[in-house]
Amino acid sequence: MGIQEDGRGAVQVLPGGLPAGEGKAGLSGVKFHSLRHTFASHLVMAGVDLVTVKELLGHKSIKMTMKYSHLSQEHKRKAIEILDGHYMVTDAISEKKAIP
Repeated sequence: MGIQEDGRGAVQVLPGGLPAGEGKAGLSGVKFHSLRHTFASHLVMAGVDLVTVKELLGHKSIKMTMKYSHLSQEHKRKAIEILDGHYMVTDAISEKKAIP
């Protein structure tokens, strides 16, 4: 195991695929391809830009990377809270109200 580049700039973390014993880990039915989606999603939710994720996955287009990058509901909720917080502060300043 280890991190290797594949010649296209993509990273291969498990070049041989999933190790034997994935059933013992409760991963039966999980394909390595599913882990690519998880990898991309976690990178994006951690704040890694799409171009970097695209390079790590070896995609030719950002469109493909976007298909791989699924955001969790919690991540989406936090994004809205950031915007909510911004507008509450802006509204309070413009209306000269105390900020709670």
